[in-house]
Amino acid sequence: MPDETEVARAVGEQIDGTDVCVAPKHLPGFDEDGHAVLANTQAYSGPDTRRQIDTLVRLKYATTGEQPNTNGTPWQTLTLTEAGREVFGWNVGRPGRLCYAKRKLHDIALYTPPVERGGFWIVRVVYHWVAVQPTAWSKPLLEAGLLDRDAGTIAAPRRASAALVLTQRGWKDESWFGYPTATKD
Repeated sequence: MPDETEVARAVGEQIDGTDVCVAPKHLPGFDEDGHAVLANTQAYSGPDTRRQIDTLVRLKYATTGEQPNTNGTPWQTLTLTEAGREVFGWNVGRPGRLCYAKRKLHDIALYTPPVERGGFWIVRVVYHWVAVQPTAWSKPLLEAGLLDRDAGTIAAPRRASAALVLTQRGWKDESWFGYPTATKD
């Protein structure tokens, strides 16, 4: 049976330094040019959404505008600036995500004894990780509620799980073999 040090090393190798990213809440999807049409302005006029849009504009990550509509009432638009594109990590055909920190293993909550399955020895692990090294631009977005946690709880431990497989090089995360590890933020 692996000891906790071996389990922590294997989980840490997999998650330490990986990006902590979220899709912004309450915001529309942007196209590959960083442009969004807020066709239903009532859906985007709620206080949370309005605060988030205003924050993006105030930080110069986006600009607002209008686009003509056939019924005579113009639609609002939201367009990312170059700075906004850098923050959102835009790629063509991929939804925008904010990567605002790095993961770091906090502790191992529990792990099972190894079981043999399909010729492999497998250990299930439940662990906690924390967000570290937040980016400089993330504080105002955290405070505005654009990210999944507010500024006061960014470093709170989060629970996740992994399956480790015994290899000739020790215990390795199952995702190394093309099987994504189930995690829950």
